[in-house]
Amino acid sequence: MTAQPQDAVRRVAEEVARPMADTVDRDARFPREAIDALRDAGLLSAALPSELGGMECSVPALAVMCTTLGRACASTGMIFAMHQAQVLCLLRHARGQVAIEAWLERAARAQWLVASATSEAGVGGDIGRSMAAVEGADPGPYRLTKLCPTLSYGCEADAILATARRSAQAALSDQVLVLLERDDYSLETLGDKWDALGMRGTCSPSGRIVANVRADHIVDEPCREVLARTMVPSSHILWGSVWLGLAADAVSVAWSRLGAEKGSLDGLTVPSASNQILAEIHGQLDLLRSAVRGAATEFEQHADQWPSGRAASAYALRIRNVKLVCSQLVAGICQNALLLCGAAGYANTSEHSVNRHVRDALSALVMVGNDRIATLNARTVLLAPPEP
Repeated sequence: MTAQPQDAVRRVAEEVARPMADTVDRDARFPREAIDALRDAGLLSAALPSELGGMECSVPALAVMCTTLGRACASTGMIFAMHQAQVLCLLRHARGQVAIEAWLERAARAQWLVASATSEAGVGGDIGRSMAAVEGADPGPYRLTKLCPTLSYGCEADAILATARRSAQAALSDQVLVLLERDDYSLETLGDKWDALGMRGTCSPSGRIVANVRADHIVDEPCREVLARTMVPSSHILWGSVWLGLAADAVSVAWSRLGAEKGSLDGLTVPSASNQILAEIHGQLDLLRSAVRGAATEFEQHADQWPSGRAASAYALRIRNVKLVCSQLVAGICQNALLLCGAAGYANTSEHSVNRHVRDALSALVMVGNDRIATLNARTVLLAPPEP
């Protein structure tokens, strides 16, 4: 990554996202100031190549950006991460589709924000199946109605990338990925306003999408390939990178609290009860950092040659484990930071509060539930044991 996008992300994080993080959390509102600042800096097209108007940032570079934003405001970082994962899906699997490439070029110029509609009522959390179908006669346009239990920042997005059955007659697992432009769909928010424990700025209530689907906005490559090769790996890597930033900031707050308690970090003597927590928290942070950076590097190495056979099963297992491990580590780190901060960390009004950090970290456990991932991993190992 060149210094320019990295520096731009850092400025947005520290000058815009961090000052607004507490009000975004308190009011459960979209972090508009930070997203607008990312848009103004051209960073919503960071993953795109220069010929499409982008910055040509690799996945490891995007991961660093997500960590930087996650340190300042986890909701902003998560929105950026989810957006980039959708852009990567289109970039990696719809190159050569003239209409989608033209849309990506327009999106880069306008800095459009892309949301994801993969969750769906009635499929038990399995994004590899859909009840909703692309319906209508050739050559289109087609119709799609989809009920999503969560639709993060959908009301703020300029486009939505949605999964759906190929047709009304198709099996639930026979899916396509469709690009929906803002003018082609209506979105009805269902239920109450998004008022969650953490990640409150992602604004993720349930919603119903009713859309006209353009034939040339259906990704040609089978959806299962897009999910396996890009959407799931990039999402887990970039989410994990946000959690790394969140955890690192919680550790910084705890360290600051310890220094403030003693007046200076020079000659600091940590109470014996905190020694084990300090050792554990830094070990956890190192593991989290290694997990996301290693996964980002491996993803980039597979860009030209995707693994097949048992190697593909082993990779799927590893990338799902990244999500499991990172979600558990970030929760543990932030709770340990709370223990180190004590009452000051528990109070919302304290300069050493890690209240928001702890609540945001807990969301990691339920974003694609860990129990479901563990079940998939067990099935993978039983049916196709990976090579040691």
